[in-house]
Amino acid sequence: MSHNIVMLNVILASKSPRRRQILNEFRYKFSVVSVQTSEIFDENLSLNDALCEISKAKVLACLSDLDQSVVSQSLIIGCDTIVSYKGQVVGKPASELKAFEILKSLSGTIHEVKTSVSLFNGTDKTWCNFVETSKVKMKLLSDKIIKDYILTGEPMDKAGAYGIQGLGRDLVDFHEGSWYNIVGFPIEKFENVLNKKGWASDVDRV
Repeated sequence: MSHNIVMLNVILASKSPRRRQILNEFRYKFSVVSVQTSEIFDENLSLNDALCEISKAKVLACLSDLDQSVVSQSLIIGCDTIVSYKGQVVGKPASELKAFEILKSLSGTIHEVKTSVSLFNGTDKTWCNFVETSKVKMKLLSDKIIKDYILTGEPMDKAGAYGIQGLGRDLVDFHEGSWYNIVGFPIEKFENVLNKKGWASDVDRV
């Protein structure tokens, strides 16, 4: 049981509407701070470690924007989600052509979706970083199916050029692991970490 008497304000250092939706669904009270950080991978690190550096950088950017009085009562969350196929990072498509190329390459294959989560507890200045990995098998997609999906506009702001929580679910054959992780926030692992750290009782919920 935690001895902190201060309730932790949850701050999400992300402008992702999907992460906000998941936290809302699980009844967390939180505020959002949009941060701009580099999402270039450090090729000297393993994929998981490089991913954690990116999510941690989002927390650090948030910390630099906040007053210490706010930080001392906050749990700050930074995240980054990527699709990994054959060991290569598949980012968000920069164009409709790129979206087509991505979906064509993923068609009929299995890829990984990785989300790194960095947590900073401002009351005791402690960090926790983890990466959750899920697998997705895509259906065999015809050129017409891919083009019709791209016309919906859904792929354009998503890693891997699809959204499993939207129309993109029709492109997916099956998945293994956390569905929420594929959407962009592994809520099950997040809650597990809160419990293990003894933070769960301090986090403000609706």
